[in-house]
Amino acid sequence: MSKDTGAFNCIYQIMVNFFRQGREVTEEVSFRDGNMNHVNGDLLGVIQDLDRIKDLGFDSIYLSPIFRSNSSHGYDVIDYFSIASHLGTMQDFKLLVDEVQKRSMKLMLDVVLNHVSKDFDLSTIPREYNPKFESPKTREERDWAKHFSFWDNDDSETRRFLTDVCKFWIDRGVSGLRMDYVRGASRDFWRYVYEELKSHDEDVFILGESWNDRGDDLENLKEIDSYSFYEGQRLFDSLLDFPLFYRLTELNREDAAGSIGKLLTLAHEGSGIRTTRFLDNHDLPRIVDMLQGDLNTLRLGLALIYVLSGHVMVLYGTEIPLESVFFGGRLCSRVPMRFEEATDIAGYVQALGSLRKNNHALCAGDFEMVRIEKDLLVFRKTLGDESFIITLNTSYAREFESPYDGRVIFRSNGSDSSSTVNPRVLLVQKEY
Repeated sequence: MSKDTGAFNCIYQIMVNFFRQGREVTEEVSFRDGNMNHVNGDLLGVIQDLDRIKDLGFDSIYLSPIFRSNSSHGYDVIDYFSIASHLGTMQDFKLLVDEVQKRSMKLMLDVVLNHVSKDFDLSTIPREYNPKFESPKTREERDWAKHFSFWDNDDSETRRFLTDVCKFWIDRGVSGLRMDYVRGASRDFWRYVYEELKSHDEDVFILGESWNDRGDDLENLKEIDSYSFYEGQRLFDSLLDFPLFYRLTELNREDAAGSIGKLLTLAHEGSGIRTTRFLDNHDLPRIVDMLQGDLNTLRLGLALIYVLSGHVMVLYGTEIPLESVFFGGRLCSRVPMRFEEATDIAGYVQALGSLRKNNHALCAGDFEMVRIEKDLLVFRKTLGDESFIITLNTSYAREFESPYDGRVIFRSNGSDSSSTVNPRVLLVQKEY
């Protein structure tokens, strides 16, 4: 039986600077990365939107780095122990934690333990620590070396300092940590971090970003497995599912169901790590642009990630859906949130959240592949006495009657209870 997902079942991701402005801004903030698409968002703005986020079906929020930095995105940390002044104060943060907990939700912070800004303020390091830096090791680090300095994650003093940074925020009400660029540190480092943080708070949720954009499906899945366990010990509670994400960016292809089915078969032959599925990522173009604006296919993708076991993460604005803008010579997903647009996609996300919450086998059930064809995928989810058949049809013309005995409880193209599987539809049946 699959492990219960518990908290962080459905996560709403926010890049705070691009979200909502909750306080009056007395002067314009400029950033070293030059991205002027921000809206001077802040922590008070996040608080103002918590009710809407909860109503959409999310049980947790995940904030991009909120620490002092020189950029609009916050991944170039200058001080781990203070909040960027344009985002708010520690008092604002405490209020956010209180308001999140008041709604029985959880808060996750993005933490960068591989690198910091070249302008990192060494005076912010308490005197009892003596962390060390090292030269860039990987291709990515060499590309980033102009802007970042890199921690020596194998040094014992550095490890102690970085884990105590995490504990500092856990002690202030953070329930989850998203670890950026886990490939930049050794597996032994992540084992140390996991053990230390779980000893400090056994309920803290630790999510890792292991992203290999150069391998095939099998290589990428092996990479996820390799960061799931090390020498028999767990390293993360969940890892972001980039292999599935890349398959979903091709969901407008007629043969998408078959390729997704093969990937899911490979994934379920692995270690059983609980992955976190997503459609939009803050480092890549918006999914609606990758799908050439096809909203029906966007609905298909959302439906699929909501009926798979593990965790779901939705980037702010997917529910609109927001479109990318050109920045730095490429499409960029970091765009201002638009709150005035109440779309049917938002209602659809809300319906999916209710579906997932009320049918636990969808998020925590055992997976059984039933049928794979070029344009058709059928699998079963089972938990205890509950069993569901999920059918994904990615054909643009093919239509057929589902041969499986069950009541239709969801279809991606509307509320029709017919068991006819139309073209470009995901159908969920609860078996009798």
